[in-house]
Amino acid sequence: MPKIEIESVEDLYSLYVFLFGIDPRDFWQLPLKSVQLIVENKSAITAWRESERERMMKDG
Repeated sequence: MPKIEIESVEDLYSLYVFLFGIDPRDFWQLPLKSVQLIVENKSAITAWRESERERMMKDG
């Protein structure tokens, strides 16, 4: 994840909800650590999908 300076809860909300696609209800209702783990897992899945797509295109 890129280094981003968070100055307010609005910044955090924008990052997680608009950029990473976290459900706003999850952002407000789950502990912050859980939201961070969801973002990390979503990022890992996205990276995996992209690498699989590239591999399939390369293979044929």
